[in-house]
Amino acid sequence: MKVVLMMGRTSLFIRIYLPLFIFLSLFSLPDIADANERPFNLGIKLGLNKLEGDWKEPKLNPQGSLYFSYDLVPYFGIGGELNYSILKTKSDMERIGALYDSEKFKVVSIPFEIKCRFNFFPFSRVNPFATIGGGVIQTNAFHDNETIAVDGQDQKGSEGVLSAGGGLEFRLPDGLALSIGADYRQLFTDKLDQLDYGDESDGLISVWGGLGYYFGPVTPDDADGDCIPKELDLDPAQAEDRNGYLDHDGVPESGMASNKTKNAPIVIHHPVFTAEAGQDLKISAKILTNSPLRTAAVLYRKVGKKNWNVQKLEPFEGAVFSAKISGDNITEEGMEYCVVAVDERVKGIGYSGLPTRPIRIKVVKNGSGWRIASGIAAVLSWGAASYIVFRKQN
Repeated sequence: MKVVLMMGRTSLFIRIYLPLFIFLSLFSLPDIADANERPFNLGIKLGLNKLEGDWKEPKLNPQGSLYFSYDLVPYFGIGGELNYSILKTKSDMERIGALYDSEKFKVVSIPFEIKCRFNFFPFSRVNPFATIGGGVIQTNAFHDNETIAVDGQDQKGSEGVLSAGGGLEFRLPDGLALSIGADYRQLFTDKLDQLDYGDESDGLISVWGGLGYYFGPVTPDDADGDCIPKELDLDPAQAEDRNGYLDHDGVPESGMASNKTKNAPIVIHHPVFTAEAGQDLKISAKILTNSPLRTAAVLYRKVGKKNWNVQKLEPFEGAVFSAKISGDNITEEGMEYCVVAVDERVKGIGYSGLPTRPIRIKVVKNGSGWRIASGIAAVLSWGAASYIVFRKQN
């Protein structure tokens, strides 16, 4: 009874709460990430799935996937995914048990799909996304480790499959990304479970967590791939280390010189290198100092302009300060900025970026149109999947 209750709750989570969590996240605008132009993504997924078919008590099965993708534009990409799982069911005497011992019965499932991926906020630390795909699924039904034969026909082969999914991607430094999500796969056959009841084909529901790595070709303007253009990079042959300390000059530091707090504040800031036109830009920094701060601010301007605008950094949490630059100032001309801090002793200035060597932001076109298209694709695909899952077959 306890197992059945756990299965029911897990199924409820897969069907309702995870999609609801993803849906609600679409209306939040997280902090801008230190993302750069890396269009290729390669990764793995691990999770659980179960059959949505004619088995009365399908088990939750471990699954694994390898995937790759290429972003044609930041908001849309295409890729492929190869998934592997072994489907099993609990004791089902009415159906499976009449033909096989359910403990020795399993179906190997290997879907390969080409997927379209829609990114809602590709330059944010948290990026909600939706996927739509299709391909083939290779199946092989086993009993006691031997392929099942019915009327002399081995129960293995390939069938078509359609998929819909989505989730949240958490961008990390150095091109890494963690993600969580859910998928639904609809097959073109009702015999994945070796049972042919009702008027619906079989399907697969899965939840997963993934780890991906974004990479891409270097450009002549940024040979070391650290997002700092060569005219501002003091070491164009070696990439800057991303520790938040003096990350603006392109020179990797050997740690953080904490003794400098005797002379001036230390500013720990992870630069923003990409932003979206018309969207507010949040700048955050951790400021370490031995005496109270006199002032902390962000200096910013459009690329090519002479005069600087000033936005005060306000206390946020502990030693962290933040400021929001209005989207009206974020245009496709590009932007550059620096963060400065002065304590009451006025012994020196802590900084990340300098007026003579600022942090440069590439500003891309506003993606509102893509987000509308992504929302329509997500609603249609998830709506169709939900209808199939909740529908009672005849």
